[in-house]
Amino acid sequence: MRSVPGRVWGWLEKSGLAIPIALGLVLAGGLALAFWIGGGFRDPDAIEAGNIAEYEQGLPRYFEIDRFWIVRLEGDEILALYDKNPQSGCRTLWFINDEFMETSGWFNDRCQNHFYDYTGRCFDAECTLGLSRFDVDVNEEGEIFVDLSRLNLGPEYDPDDVPLLPPQP
Repeated sequence: MRSVPGRVWGWLEKSGLAIPIALGLVLAGGLALAFWIGGGFRDPDAIEAGNIAEYEQGLPRYFEIDRFWIVRLEGDEILALYDKNPQSGCRTLWFINDEFMETSGWFNDRCQNHFYDYTGRCFDAECTLGLSRFDVDVNEEGEIFVDLSRLNLGPEYDPDDVPLLPPQP
């Protein structure tokens, strides 16, 4: 007489379910192993933007295809600023030599000539909002992930704000 597992397997073979179930178990085991070894699933909207060690404070890096700027602030704080001016819809670029408020190093929208500091805050009385920003995650190894599905409005214009600018030459 066969054991219970042997009888169950025999029934599964006869019904044509043995191979699909075996393949499913192998696939589930492979996925579990991938999560355990590889750190798990990453949302396809989470763009890998390199390692924090690759970024220097004062030099924003542009991701043209996904249209955002990575800015490294003091320490390990990272911002991902959307390159679209919230008022005009124009692309906002970084200009290290642009002079505004007697300092250099500003994001600027050439359509309406709005100026934004290193953190994306607006410093032009004409604009009402700073640059929008994406959620950012930095893992234990310093890898940066930008969630393009999570866009947050930038800060409102505040005439009392003091701009944060990159180190001046």
